[in-house]
This record gives sequence, structure tokens and C-alpha cells, in this order.
Amino acid sequence: MDALELIAFCAWCFAVALAGGVVGLVLGNIRLPVVLLVASHPAAGAGANIGISGVAATAAAIVHVRAGRINWRLFGWMAPPSMLGAVAGGYLSGRLPDDALLVAIGLVLVYFGIDLLRRHDQPPRRRSGRQDDELDIRAAVITGAGVGLLGGFVGLILGALRMPALLRYVGETPARAVGTNLSVGVCVGIAGVIGHTPDGVDWELLAIGSAAALLVWSFAGWEAVTHLAAEFRRPARDLPRATGLAIVIVGGLYLAIAAASILVLGASAGQTDAPLAELLAISFGGPAKTVAALVALLLTFGVMNTYNAGAAKLGAALGRDGALPAWLSQGSEAGTIPRRSLGLTILLGLAGFAIVAATGVGTGPLVLATTGSFVAVYAVGVAAAVRLLPRGTAGWWTAIAALATVVVLMATTGPYLVWPIAVGAVALLYLRHTKPSPGTDRT
Repeated sequence: MDALELIAFCAWCFAVALAGGVVGLVLGNIRLPVVLLVASHPAAGAGANIGISGVAATAAAIVHVRAGRINWRLFGWMAPPSMLGAVAGGYLSGRLPDDALLVAIGLVLVYFGIDLLRRHDQPPRRRSGRQDDELDIRAAVITGAGVGLLGGFVGLILGALRMPALLRYVGETPARAVGTNLSVGVCVGIAGVIGHTPDGVDWELLAIGSAAALLVWSFAGWEAVTHLAAEFRRPARDLPRATGLAIVIVGGLYLAIAAASILVLGASAGQTDAPLAELLAISFGGPAKTVAALVALLLTFGVMNTYNAGAAKLGAALGRDGALPAWLSQGSEAGTIPRRSLGLTILLGLAGFAIVAATGVGTGPLVLATTGSFVAVYAVGVAAAVRLLPRGTAGWWTAIAALATVVVLMATTGPYLVWPIAVGAVALLYLRHTKPSPGTDRT
């Protein structure tokens, strides 16, 4: 796919997402023909489209989660069979000849077109006094599995089929059916991508998302500085000022380096491990590569100094609040040195070095595992912002947009989220099996 096709594809996806946001639908069936047009083969295009639809459904579902318009009990019954069906459908999609798959997708799209033109009767309204235990759970499981199977097969989350089933056969109210339908659609999108993976997903169509996972490194670090907020003389003034200056300076440097790399190195920029060193070598000669490597090494000391200081203060604060042993709480006060927590941080770092040296793990998995940790921290942070900021304000909407972006980053990070999830699970188990000290607030 050339640059013009990629730009056209992105523009079409944006237009579909904008229209879907207006009418409250994902509209994957409108996006799918264009995805198939630029895909390497139909099954891979279907896998890419269902993944894009899952991301779009996530952004829409956030609003319903916040408003409490999701029946979580019904979701718990409907999501698992829907995911199993989507995985099976995605796998079967790769077993079918390309022409046969295109015919199947065409028939589904034609059905949607006819369905939009015909007149619909109003579904029977659920009585207001009816309880959740009167919902037809068997219908939810069967329709979830069936719609998931078909959706995984053709590359659509098929919310337009699931929604009528929720109203007519399951008996859910319209308000909660919309949110529940979108939430199940998110799970179908994830499972559909998994089902299409054995025969290939057209990852080129999702290259922007993959690149975004590594672009996390361009602004990683702010979460470490927040633990040092008490060390600032005027945190309310100094932290926003320092953050703004950092964004402007670092963003400008990244844009300048990217522009220079593309303009000077051209296509060869993607064939070298260190484009900046190549630029310096062209300008100043061969020895510039060595100088660039030494400068880069020295710069890492400043970064590590910030991370070690932030981690040490964080460990002391967690010890003070009962989330870690109280022995680590020394140095949690502003202006003091958390020596015990700093020592533990250094020991953990040395242990990590030893593991890497013993196993011979390359830089690729290490970078992506660290990216997964960054993204997990950002997800928790922006989710807290959505919960705490006044609803409807500019800050709240910014947090919503940030959360949607982080969800996309989480999808592109993939299996490397296992590490932060495992760390979080261990932390929750520790909190559950330890008694908080008097006066400690764990909320």
C-alpha cells in the first residue's frame, strides 16, 4: 500500500468514525469494503477491520460505562460465548478460499443494506418492574455465540444484529442494551483479531497503531516525576510549567530529527539502527558515530537518576500508606532521602541486569515489556482522571480522549501487558492479605 492509499484509508476510517459517533454506531460494515480493497487478502482485511471496530466500540462504550448503562450480569453471560464464537469464526475465515469469503462478506453487507431500507416494528418494551433474573440468559448465550461466530468470520462486530436480539429475545431495556451491546462488541473485536492471527491479520493497515506503541517512549517519564511533586517549592505552578516546557522541547526535537532523517537519509532511514548517528556521520564524518553513542550513554544517566529518585519516593510513600512493608516508609517526608527504598530499587535493578545477562534476552522484548508497563500506568492514571474530574468539563473530555488513546496503545502492546498485569495482581493479593496499620487509608 503506497502513501496515497494509506492517507485515503485513514481519511475514510476517520469519516466513518465521525459518522458513527454522531449516530451511536461503530459502522464497521461501511468501513469493511475499503479495508478489503487495500488489504493483502480478504481474511487478513477482515481481521484488521474487526480489530478497528473493537477499538471504535471501546471509545463509545466508555461513555456508557461512566453513565452506568451496562448490565454487567448480562455482559458476563454474553461476552464469553461471543468471544469463543469470534475466535472460531476468525479461524474458519482463513480456511475458506478468498472468493468464497468475499461472497459471504458480500451477502452480509447486502443484508445490512436491505435491513436499513425495510420498515422495523417497535420491539416489545420491557416492563419497568421486571428484574434482571427474569432476562432470558439462554437466549443471550446462544445469540452471543452465533453473532460472534458470524462476526469473526466476516470481520464485523455485528452490533446491529446483537442489539435487536438483546431487545426482542433477551428482554433488556433499550438504555442498557446499547451499552451492553457495545461492551460485548469490544470483546468480539479482540477475539476476532485473535481468531484471524493464525492466517495473518493485515497489520500494515494497523501500522499507525503499532508505531504509536513505540511512540510512548517520546513522552515517557512524566509518571516518574509526579512522585517528586512534594520536592518542588511551588508544585501547583512549577509542575505544569515544567511539563509544558518538556512537551514543547521534546516534541520539537522529535519532529526535527524525524524531518531531518526522512529528508537526508530517505528510504535508508528504516535500514539503520541509529539514524541520528548516520546523520551526524554525514555532517561531521565517521568519528561522529562514536561521539553520538557516548553522548547518548551520558544522557541515560540523567534519565535513570530521575527514575531512581521517583521510584525511591514512590516506594517510601507506599510503605507509609501500608501498600508495602512499613520498614520502607523511612524518607517519605518532603526533603528527606528514602535510603531504604532507594537501596531496594537498586537491588531490583541489579537483579534485572542479572536475569537479562543469564537469559540473553534481546533489546526488542525488553523495550516492548517496558512499553507495556508505561501504557498500564497511563491507563490507570487517565481512568482515575475520568473518575475524579468534574463530568462534562474540558478536563474530563480530555481525559476521555486520553483513555481512548491508551486503550488503542494497550491493544497494540498485546502480550507484553502480561507483566504489568501480573505485578498488579500480586499487589492486590498483598493488600488483601495484610492488615492496614491504624490511620492508614487505602482508598
